[in-house]
Amino acid sequence: MRAATSSRSARALRNGDRAARISRRHQASILSAILKEEPETPSSLRKEIPHELERIVTQCLRKDPERRFQHMDDVRVALEKVKEERPRH
Repeated sequence: MRAATSSRSARALRNGDRAARISRRHQASILSAILKEEPETPSSLRKEIPHELERIVTQCLRKDPERRFQHMDDVRVALEKVKEERPRH
């Protein structure tokens, strides 16, 4: 009985190692995509997103840090402007 339990434990550990390797590969591919690929535009995910809001989000996600907002206060001001200009229903 002890040998069967030991065999099951060893198999579970091997499967865990495999899952960890797959997870590490998945994480590596995600990190690679973040560094190299352009993200989807917000409007490709939600058509009703205002153009100006999409511009702000896109600027926040730029690969080149010099092309991003340099201060969170600038993001806040830009978002407040979008909120103020949005028509009320």
